[in-house]
Amino acid sequence: MKLSMHKFKGIAMIVLGLLVIGNVYWQVVDWGTFIGVVIALTGAMKLFMKHKM
Repeated sequence: MKLSMHKFKGIAMIVLGLLVIGNVYWQVVDWGTFIGVVIALTGAMKLFMKHKM
């Protein structure tokens, strides 16, 4: 199955939203750490994604 960029961004936003809701209900880490981890994971995903040239 080939995912379009819009569909991938939509799935990523749903996952991010679920992570934020989970962190609100179960305060696992503080918000600074949570945002840092999300940014780091986003950067790692973009680093390893295939890009069209």
